[in-house]
Amino acid sequence: MVTVLVTGATGRQGGAVADLLLERGHEVIAYVRSPESPAARGLSAKGARLAPGDLADATALTKAAAAADAVFGLSVPFGAGGKEQEVAQGRLLIDVAAQLGVHLLYSSVRGADRIVNSNVAHASSKQLVEAYLRDRDLPATVLGPTYFMENTLNVAFNRLREGVLAMPLSPDKNLDQVTVLDIAGMAVHALENPDQFVGKRIDLASDSVTGKQAAAALSDVLGRDIPYQQLPVDQVRRWAGDEVANMFQRFEDNTYFLDITGCGSSTRPCGGTRSPSGPKPSTGAACSTADKPASVRAHVCRRSSARARPQRSLRVAGSHGPERPRGRARSRCQCR
Repeated sequence: MVTVLVTGATGRQGGAVADLLLERGHEVIAYVRSPESPAARGLSAKGARLAPGDLADATALTKAAAAADAVFGLSVPFGAGGKEQEVAQGRLLIDVAAQLGVHLLYSSVRGADRIVNSNVAHASSKQLVEAYLRDRDLPATVLGPTYFMENTLNVAFNRLREGVLAMPLSPDKNLDQVTVLDIAGMAVHALENPDQFVGKRIDLASDSVTGKQAAAALSDVLGRDIPYQQLPVDQVRRWAGDEVANMFQRFEDNTYFLDITGCGSSTRPCGGTRSPSGPKPSTGAACSTADKPASVRAHVCRRSSARARPQRSLRVAGSHGPERPRGRARSRCQCR
């Protein structure tokens, strides 16, 4: 059994991680801002210990983490303090974990180990957090989720309430997506097997689908035709601001996708790990999913474009499936 401090435990990602840890018999310390909130009470009823505090409170965070073997940490974008606030949150998580010598599993964003100007604040903030982490000596694992599949539930943004799926992407443009259930599956697997995953960085995708494919899947599930419509990026810029518009423009321009070919089978040839100056990964090993949590069929997958990375890296894809949109409905888009 592992005792894990889960930050963001009442949110989408942290909640999925806390639920799976409890399901698998681990002890969860849920770091929550309001222990009296319905979500926090729900976690307590499932068996989690509640630790009140926020991601800017060094004393409360240290006290909560001192009772844990590991920390699942994430920093929160779109806050009142903007990018600087999120960077400070991430650095505090790293400092506390380093001080206590516990395993830190940081949930970042895909590709944040590359220092390039993304022009998207919630991505560049995580680049700065990861750069800070690379300069610290502590046992750590980094997950890099792609776009959240659960964003489909933001029906006010995508006009699903009106009977269409509207996105600011070309109809045939692929978008790598991940469900929080697969993030949780990989996170728990890494927390249960630190010897395999400390020092690793893992980008996560559950599937890669186009807008037309997503609309067809929704049509099949809902039993009525859901056409796809492309929103103009300028319209999104007026609605949601520059950050979200810039993010979707990067998705539109992207030609660099995770290779999930063959994922979903019990074994497959895999890419393995890579160091900045090391050889290309072997493609001969077979990656079994037999020892992984049931909620994620995780495989080590090759990138479709091989390039050196600042850290040793694994490429992981989980279970396929926009066919069954899942997750907790939120009124706000947690964009990635």
